[in-house]
Amino acid sequence: MNVSFDLLRTFKIVAQYESISKAAKILCVTQPSITKSIKKLEDLLNMTLFVREKKGVLLTDQGKNLYRYILDSINTLDNVELLAKNINLIEVGKLRIGAGESVTKNILAQTIIDYKKLHPGIAIEILNLSSEELYNYLRYGKVDLIFINSTIVINEKKYPSFKLLSIEDCFFTTPTHYNKIKNITNLKQILSESLIVQNEKYDTRTFLNLICLKNNIQLKPTIELDRHSLIIEFVKAGLGIGFATKQYVQPYFDNNELVELNVNFNIEKRYIKCVQRNNNDIKVKKFIDLLKKNLKSNN
Repeated sequence: MNVSFDLLRTFKIVAQYESISKAAKILCVTQPSITKSIKKLEDLLNMTLFVREKKGVLLTDQGKNLYRYILDSINTLDNVELLAKNINLIEVGKLRIGAGESVTKNILAQTIIDYKKLHPGIAIEILNLSSEELYNYLRYGKVDLIFINSTIVINEKKYPSFKLLSIEDCFFTTPTHYNKIKNITNLKQILSESLIVQNEKYDTRTFLNLICLKNNIQLKPTIELDRHSLIIEFVKAGLGIGFATKQYVQPYFDNNELVELNVNFNIEKRYIKCVQRNNNDIKVKKFIDLLKKNLKSNN
């Protein structure tokens, strides 16, 4: 006796929906084809599996016994097929990632390189925008995955998210300038100096604006820029005090090119959160798993 998997799956779906017409729609075949398959299975097993009713079909006692016997096995094989399809899907297509330029450079770059080596058939598109812009891109289906500031309110029920890593911000300058202003520690004094910050469009600037607002101090930057990297370069050139995410400036602290200012007020920590458009996308899942692995190995 040679009972194929396709015959058993057809039987399972007919039994589940108690309908030959519904089974035909699900399996994308004709109703006569379903009827023929059931008849073939009944002949092979030498038993009657269904009785016809006005509104469909019902399992016989023998049919019920067979259904209970094969159900787990059929579901397991269906899951294996789905897994195989997903494995194939990871090797083709495009992964669209949204993040700020600094996050891309300092946090995501190595994972993007590793991911591309593992899955060369996947095209990768990177969009460098503000957190608010990225969230709108996600909502409109223009990106698959974004990395945004924790201050952005998202629809947690619709878009799966998690805290990726904590970040903190700082004021900094050159060693030469620091020796002149090292006794300046309060916010009002620091803001009276030549200040180099991101422009109003970006999250770090929004965060600094909130700090100033809480302290009833007006912010009047000397230079406003898009990128953390440009802020660092202008500060290195001796043009004033910079405000940026500490993780991005840390290498310059380590080699003594720049110095962090000691302050007597609290700068709250923020965090970067990862937000997905669809947590069933295998390409996204693989990227996130690799990113978490890389971050863990670096800590």
